Amino acid sequence: MTLARAVGAVALASRFFAEDEPVFASLPGQISGISGPLFGRSDGWPGDCVQRPANRARSGWKCWFPDDPVWNLHIREVAFCMLNPVHQVVRDAGIFLRSRRWGLSTASQTSIQLGLLAGWACTENMPDDLSLWSAEDWQAFLDHRAKDAEPGTVAIAVAAIRRLVLFSPLMTGSGPVQDPWPGRTNREVADAVLTGELSTESIDPVVWWPLLRAAWAYIDRFAPDILDQHEDEARRAEAARDTVTRARSRRSNQQSGKLLDEMLLAWLANPDNRIVVHGPGSAHRIPGEPVWRDLERRVYGNTTPTIKYFPGRKGRPAGARRRSWVRQAAADPARVDHYEGRLPNGLRMLRAASYVFVAAISMMRDSEIQEIQRGALTQHYDAPAVKSTKTKHDASRPRQFWWVIGPVAKAIAVAERVSWHETHVFASLSSTADRAGQGGRAGFYAAVDIAFFIRSVNATRHETGLEEIPAAHVRPHMFRKTMSIIASQEPDAEIALGIQLKHATRRALANRTTQAYGRIDTKWAKEFDTQLQTAAAQQLIALLKDRRAGKDIAVGPGAARFHEGLDKVNAVIDQSPVLRAQLADERLEITLLRDGFANLHLGTINHCMWHAPTAQCQNQLPKQQRGQAPLLGACQPSRCRNSVLTLAHERIWRMEERDLVELLKKKLSKPLREQAQARLAEVRTATAQFDKMKEQH
Repeated sequence: MTLARAVGAVALASRFFAEDEPVFASLPGQISGISGPLFGRSDGWPGDCVQRPANRARSGWKCWFPDDPVWNLHIREVAFCMLNPVHQVVRDAGIFLRSRRWGLSTASQTSIQLGLLAGWACTENMPDDLSLWSAEDWQAFLDHRAKDAEPGTVAIAVAAIRRLVLFSPLMTGSGPVQDPWPGRTNREVADAVLTGELSTESIDPVVWWPLLRAAWAYIDRFAPDILDQHEDEARRAEAARDTVTRARSRRSNQQSGKLLDEMLLAWLANPDNRIVVHGPGSAHRIPGEPVWRDLERRVYGNTTPTIKYFPGRKGRPAGARRRSWVRQAAADPARVDHYEGRLPNGLRMLRAASYVFVAAISMMRDSEIQEIQRGALTQHYDAPAVKSTKTKHDASRPRQFWWVIGPVAKAIAVAERVSWHETHVFASLSSTADRAGQGGRAGFYAAVDIAFFIRSVNATRHETGLEEIPAAHVRPHMFRKTMSIIASQEPDAEIALGIQLKHATRRALANRTTQAYGRIDTKWAKEFDTQLQTAAAQQLIALLKDRRAGKDIAVGPGAARFHEGLDKVNAVIDQSPVLRAQLADERLEITLLRDGFANLHLGTINHCMWHAPTAQCQNQLPKQQRGQAPLLGACQPSRCRNSVLTLAHERIWRMEERDLVELLKKKLSKPLREQAQARLAEVRTATAQFDKMKEQH
């Protein structure tokens, strides 16, 4: 909420245009004797002073503005620029347009569309500074507009947004805005919205859970054997290559050929050695034919593209003889592996499993995951984290940190062992014996590997024991969306997600990320019908024991009520020896905590003891909608009387304090600086309480 809204101002003054500027002075068809509106008029700009076409109703010959003072000013500034495109202020801003680019009809239509945007933005509690909006935010509005709408209607909304983007340097209290849909026409964007192409879909729960369980099974259970076997094979291939090199340098061609035959026959005699053959779907290859290049790597250690030891040309009896021996062995199905790329399936499955798990749990973008380099695992604010490069919406490519859990760190470690690349963890697969860097590249086509992983898990589940993964369209960007939906169920999700998704500025100044991005869809709604009270009670046990020892374990507006609830539970336990005798201590504690804190919502930045009459988040809702559930996007952790902060939350508050201090060192507009200063004061109220509680301990 801005200062203007807080004091109930009716209209705001523009930094760029004077209140007495005539808005229609540049339009042709002026009617003598009738004065047009001035910029300072905030209720609307009727076009009575300009000749109106016969096919235009008077109600459509006017620019309309919403009641909200911030959006009222934003739209007036955009409309003025459209009506006066060669105004000196517009040109001074570096915007050069022809003199009659738009007329009053288009300006009126644009003001109506931006008024709809304003209504949606106020309902969704969006930041006033439009430069803080992400592409997903603009997309969320279009999704809202697309309900029961025609492509033309959505295209008009896209055009209005792009005019707002064009004139964003001349909007008071907002920074410049980037085009959310570069390279697409308005109609293309509208068609993509209506077909769902631009909307990030979530992964269906029936696919999500078995996919993650399969990925973890490969990382945790199968990886050691696959990696050990492959690295052992690589060592044997290297030894074979050394043997061949020495033999060819010291012996005659006949002696060398005899040694090569002996090496092949010895390799074929071992039943554990498997022959890779082309499968039925191999392009331009005979199904069942051995992959000679792979066999040369296994038997002779040859990693060059040239087939040296199994030549297929006529007149080469040695090559024909060896091929015959191999084909005889490959007639036994137990000796055969089907070709799936340049390497056996194992390494590719591990790379895919590691990618799936990291993408799902860390919520990193595909570009950020593929920039992870060796040694990226580190500590950030005393918590495990991975370091990578943020590329989207940031040309400076900063190195940033994403918090991770232990299993994610293990997945990255597995990917490091799979990767041949000198620096990057996720890279195209190359022969393990060719780790010097011949061929291959950093990065790989993740979407192809995800599909391959799902197919392979289903094809081999009778051997692995893994459950079937339903066939589905799964793409890298969908993991981030799905995990955001899951994480959004925490009461502090708008802030916590902002930290992990790198929406740090929006988190600091507006206390939100993208509500629409993490909103539950119909596929996930039933997944959250669980015993949340029991889960919350289990997490309170440690705090209950500290409180029993006489410690203050919480700060914040709701700390007294939180302490009182814990004290009541401890009193019941101390005074009920019968209950203690009948139930195990922890089970008894969980039962009592569940009953005493039935409406508790636990989170990373605060705990919410939901009580509708004292919930500050309800102030954002109409009266008839209040009292149903916490409004997560409007949570005010440092002010709401339902909010409780423990020492487990301190790290996040300290980080936000540091972010705001660094932000205030930069050159900011006055409204933005005032917002940052106000937020910093709130944060320091909380951190001061943490300091006081730690002193008492």
